[in-house]
Amino acid sequence: MFKVPRVFLDWGYHSLQRPAADPLVQGDFPRGQNDPAYVKHCATNYLVKNFWHNFVHGEIQGIDQNSYGAFRGLPREDSDFEADHVANLLTLASYGIPIRYQGRPNEEYGPRVEAIFTRNRCNQVFARRARHRPADWASATAEERWADFEWRFCRGVGNRVSTTLIAARLASPSVKIFLGGDVRFSPARGTRWRHGNVLVEVAGRRLATPYAAYVPDDEWRAYRDGTQVPPERVSVIRRRRAEREAEIAGWVRGAYGGLIKGSATLRKSIGLQLQALETRIAVDLL
Repeated sequence: MFKVPRVFLDWGYHSLQRPAADPLVQGDFPRGQNDPAYVKHCATNYLVKNFWHNFVHGEIQGIDQNSYGAFRGLPREDSDFEADHVANLLTLASYGIPIRYQGRPNEEYGPRVEAIFTRNRCNQVFARRARHRPADWASATAEERWADFEWRFCRGVGNRVSTTLIAARLASPSVKIFLGGDVRFSPARGTRWRHGNVLVEVAGRRLATPYAAYVPDDEWRAYRDGTQVPPERVSVIRRRRAEREAEIAGWVRGAYGGLIKGSATLRKSIGLQLQALETRIAVDLL
């Protein structure tokens, strides 16, 4: 049995923020985003995704509350990439939407999938939780904070790539994000940056994108020091990060879509891997 802590329910509801844009909202909720049913739907959608994320950790990976602390650094990042992506697949299954992976166009499929995920990316509960863990932050070194800072960017990109491919009917059994190059440091300025581009793994294929990570220096300094970025700057950072995520996801969609279109064996392999996932979790996906 999966139990959602009461504090998560409360924070999930009170930390909810309506999506900036939702093209299908009027068709689904005639009263728009102010409709209480819409707010309830978004909050429920968030819990559904969280349920499946924890399901993957527990039932597929064998990670629970007792062993979670043993998986830090790269093992935790890897486990979260898998949990995020498979949870996206399972979230669609919860709404009766079949997963498609061969890239065959469908005018209605993409907008419906995008609406579900748009209504899922509007909750600040985990950011709020992080602020209530000062002990974890106080013990972290600058290197650990930088690694976590980059990881947050990679995880956002991974989720965007995952949902973009699913909406394009190019679902993959796995999506992971890495950063190429090396980390450089300036003692004089007291800052650091990544000299390299974003790398993406989709179903085992490695794709080197032409895009660098978006990790602005002022945000890094605030993150390192535990201070706040001015609100007007936060909105700019969020917009530019979303733009970079969209650029990367669009590029991956084109590159991976070309691979799928040009290889019958790859299409067959992806189908078999998704069927194997169905068998493993005992949930119909395709």
